[in-house]
Amino acid sequence: MAGQITLATLALMVIVLGGSQLAGPRLGKYRITDNSVEFVMFRTVPVWKSFFDDISDVRIISFAELLITPSFHLMNRPFGQYVLVRKRRGIFRAVVITPDNPKEFVKLVQQKIRHVI
Repeated sequence: MAGQITLATLALMVIVLGGSQLAGPRLGKYRITDNSVEFVMFRTVPVWKSFFDDISDVRIISFAELLITPSFHLMNRPFGQYVLVRKRRGIFRAVVITPDNPKEFVKLVQQKIRHVI
């Protein structure tokens, strides 16, 4: 009986995590605008927005850092590279996202931050 519950739990985890890995990037996207970074669902519904003058740091982090950093998770894929956005103000000052091209995303946001400050 315990073995069946364990097997069912593992199967459910594979289905949920696999489904979110496949569907997540199609449902939620990250956009870099002229003055902010946004997370939108279904290409139009804004979920989160951070203006460049409110961002103090943006960088790629490891899975280990993800586990020990208290942050708000706006990840659209559980097994992607994680980007930490540190904000100057707000309830959630650390936000973790998983953009399509993390290195390019971080590079562009860092350039925008430098031009705002």
